[in-house]
Amino acid sequence: MLLSPWLGIMSKVIVFGSTGAIGRSIVAKLMDEESVEKVTAVSRSEILEEDFMDKFPDISDPSLFPKLEIMVVDYENLKETLGDISGYDSCVIALGTTRSDAGGVEGFSFFFFHLSFPFLFPSLGLGSGGWTWTM
Repeated sequence: MLLSPWLGIMSKVIVFGSTGAIGRSIVAKLMDEESVEKVTAVSRSEILEEDFMDKFPDISDPSLFPKLEIMVVDYENLKETLGDISGYDSCVIALGTTRSDAGGVEGFSFFFFHLSFPFLFPSLGLGSGGWTWTM
């Protein structure tokens, strides 16, 4: 089990980096968790339900799709595009990139110097807030 069964409540989890190699697997595992009622996959682009199996091939049961929500954000304007995420119990950070995927040194630098852990949470004003943080 990914989440503690002793919580005794249904959990809502938001996943940053949800469409990368690691993020896709995390989303699939969360979807299989009975204790998770909602998984929000943060993405740079819209993903339609008919494309869920292409983007998240490890999801074992398509009947679980109703608990998957896609949240589209602009990472360069994250604070303005993310909206209110206070209703989540856990946050998973699976952000990662390579220099070639990021479009060169500039994109790679942007990722690490503007989106990495030390910068992401303070820039959004997210304290611990009782959340479970996983990186």
